[in-house]
Amino acid sequence: MPHLIRSAVLTNYVEVAKAVGLDPYGMATEFRLPPVSLTDPEVKVSAAAVGRLLEESAARSGTLDFGLRLADQRTVANLGTLALLVREQPTIRKALDVLVGY
Repeated sequence: MPHLIRSAVLTNYVEVAKAVGLDPYGMATEFRLPPVSLTDPEVKVSAAAVGRLLEESAARSGTLDFGLRLADQRTVANLGTLALLVREQPTIRKALDVLVGY
């Protein structure tokens, strides 16, 4: 059974891919990711497929920092409901413990 993750990991993929000359929807389709996964952060997708997509995006675009460009715009909100749980912890230590635990 494949490991599934939230498509929130692909937040800003469309913008970054276009900026480096890639067709984001064509790339997603090639790696068997549903196009909606590029716009809906709650879609469950294959972690392996996402990894292959990001690696190949970096290779084809010649942009070695592709993943860093993608991560540059991330916020805690990208964690979804986990962000709410972390935010409600009484101390930073407890927040980090919860984050590591999940």
